[in-house]
Amino acid sequence: VYTDAPGTNWRAGGWSASSSTQSSAYQGSAALAVRYTGAWGGFMFERNGASGPIPFGATEYKTLTFAVNAGSSVSSNLNSLVVHLDNGSTSKPLVNYLPGAKWVANKWQVVQIPLADLNSKNATYYRLVIQSGAQATGFGFALASKHRKIIPRPTHRPLP
Repeated sequence: VYTDAPGTNWRAGGWSASSSTQSSAYQGSAALAVRYTGAWGGFMFERNGASGPIPFGATEYKTLTFAVNAGSSVSSNLNSLVVHLDNGSTSKPLVNYLPGAKWVANKWQVVQIPLADLNSKNATYYRLVIQSGAQATGFGFALASKHRKIIPRPTHRPLP
């Protein structure tokens, strides 16, 4: 999905949010600095093809793993961030998936989210969104490059 830049067929974007590359990274040479510029802004990753978004099957992937860094100080607005898919499933607080369920200043924290937690409708989806639940601007976090990955579900084969 993201390795120092969005991967092939991937787009990073959103609304009332901006992103830029920063040189401080968890792994690799760069990370994304995400800043919310308007109330209830959203930052997303979307898989695109030549003719538009490419859907994910409901069980195509198992776990979303990435690292985040709050920066030099922890904004209380970071606790308002939710993670969701664009298929009407329930949003989940990002902080619930941080080690110790809290943001820590100046420290990369690895997040692992079972996609089953995000896909309560068990439906296809096009986007993964990290959205602010705050009517606030000017806060953000860094999203690690290279460590951000979606881990495929194991394939089960019948015994011979």
